[in-house]
Amino acid sequence: MGAAAVADAVDMDLADLQQAKEAAAAAAPAVAEDMRKEIEALKKTSEEQQRTIEALQADIARLKAQCAGAATAAAEGGDAPEGAKEKKVVSEYAKWMENAGSTPGAIEGEEPPAEDDLSDPDDDLGEGAFEAQKPVVAKPGDGKAPPASTEVAAAEGKVKEHKSKSEQLKKKLERLNDDAYLGYASLLDKCIEKHDGQYTYKLCFYDRASQDHVSLGNWKRFAGARLAEFTDGQMCPGGPARMLRVVFQCGGEDAVLDVSEPSRCVYEAHVSSPGACDADDAAALEKPPSKHPKDEL
Repeated sequence: MGAAAVADAVDMDLADLQQAKEAAAAAAPAVAEDMRKEIEALKKTSEEQQRTIEALQADIARLKAQCAGAATAAAEGGDAPEGAKEKKVVSEYAKWMENAGSTPGAIEGEEPPAEDDLSDPDDDLGEGAFEAQKPVVAKPGDGKAPPASTEVAAAEGKVKEHKSKSEQLKKKLERLNDDAYLGYASLLDKCIEKHDGQYTYKLCFYDRASQDHVSLGNWKRFAGARLAEFTDGQMCPGGPARMLRVVFQCGGEDAVLDVSEPSRCVYEAHVSSPGACDADDAAALEKPPSKHPKDEL
């Protein structure tokens, strides 16, 4: 290939790169604004989740109180016959005491006659009739759960569900809450892959990274404007734990460009992203293209 052809190819590559950078730089403000709106929406959703959780917790407290009241009522209902008997004895004793003053031989402080002495022989029939009227009370272990306890279980399930959603929203807000990295918001909950002919590398930002089925680490942090880290991956034989560094560069789309292993069990991925475009990239785009020797001819 002649020098002119090489120069033309270089010019085409530079033109493509310039177009990609221009597109990324133009899209960056809109992406940042969209992310700010999403953050506000997430904050509102998180507040609504919290209010829902508080309302459900209040319902649970109310239902538990109902359950406790039902249990107490059931316990008292089970003891009702004995209580009734005691009240009956007290009532008979009171009647005897009322008549004691007008009864010859009644002496103050004298022990009252035994209940058996006051009872009519036919009292057994009365007691039997009384026993027949005992209310039927559900006993523990009869397999029938009170309706209130079922409602409590359902409400507690909803609380767990809403708490889980609330935690997810809080984590998402934490990840988007740093304006310095809003440009990378397009990577949130997103996975990008690269097959290098031998392995498939998968990077799920804010989550984990892998080489086929081998973990290269969990999301750690942004270590700089164009640097991120995944750490604590699967142990190499004899150590250390695998980790992945991500080096970003300005580009029109989120894509893994290449992955290497510069040192044992330490991997490095080069990733293009609009979030990596900054003012310097915009200034570079404004510069006139450099001239090649053929332009002088």
